Amino acid sequence: MELVIDTNILISAVIARSTTLDLIFDERIKLFSTEYSFTEIRKHLNEISKKSKLSKKELDFLFSKLFSKTKIFSQEEYQYLKEKAKIISPNKDD
Repeated sequence: MELVIDTNILISAVIARSTTLDLIFDERIKLFSTEYSFTEIRKHLNEISKKSKLSKKELDFLFSKLFSKTKIFSQEEYQYLKEKAKIISPNKDD
């Protein structure tokens, strides 16, 4: 199975340590995301640490594992799809 994941899903999964986190690390699932998602995660690492009650060292480990199994697309790679995405996405910010 292939899934596109955004920043909110990644952060929520880590904070809640929910079934979503289990799915994210399921070897049968191939993940895709954007460079921007991982930039946002790094920017909010202190807040994620507080809410998840995980140390920055633990989060670094967790996110490095996550990043290693995710195909990350640069903005240049998906720029041509942004207008189409705006039409079909229910949330203009996603």
